[in-house]
Amino acid sequence: MGDQALIGRITRITSQLKVKETPLSKDVTLMVLTFTVVGLIFAMFCWVAALRLDYSWSSATVFFVGVCVAIVPESLLAAITVTN
Repeated sequence: MGDQALIGRITRITSQLKVKETPLSKDVTLMVLTFTVVGLIFAMFCWVAALRLDYSWSSATVFFVGVCVAIVPESLLAAITVTN
């Protein structure tokens, strides 16, 4: 039972593996970081602009969240899943 069972041995063996970062993984990480930074900067700009145009704080915040969600491509999750 426990660690002596087959699943326990498999867990122990796989937990000792060292993960190497591949060039593709590095590129995907850079792309995700770029999307994040650009998206947050653009969303913050839109949030400030909405406040300056006399939108309510809550409407500007909903707009901010919408811009953050819209900046992420639909296929990004699938691309990250395949590359990792």
